[in-house]
Amino acid sequence: MPKYASSHEVKAFSQVSASDLGYSSDADYASFVNSLIDYAEAVVEAYCGTSWTSENVPAAVKFVVLQLVSNVLHQALQRKIAPVVSPVGAAGEMRIRVVISEAFTADLKALLDAHRVLDVTLEERVEEP
Repeated sequence: MPKYASSHEVKAFSQVSASDLGYSSDADYASFVNSLIDYAEAVVEAYCGTSWTSENVPAAVKFVVLQLVSNVLHQALQRKIAPVVSPVGAAGEMRIRVVISEAFTADLKALLDAHRVLDVTLEERVEEP
């Protein structure tokens, strides 16, 4: 179950509706969005090396989760609306290519950098006489 954002918040933030992606019910779409939120939270936690509860999640972390899920939804919408079609061969055959852009962008990572927990190992240095 998502901790950092709700499906309602994601839907309002992304402005992508159930019907935009071909879902016949809002419950099915909400379930899909919740699974994306779970994945986004796992990505953020892995990147930061820590996790938060819903009560203490930093605003930047919440924003990154909202934006990351929104990026994925917009990519899915773009693939649905306008797949890239290119000709292949001389017989007029067509090929559909899926364009996959980066959802977890450098800008989103930069927003999380202040919340990263880094492992530091100190080695004892012994000097020779």
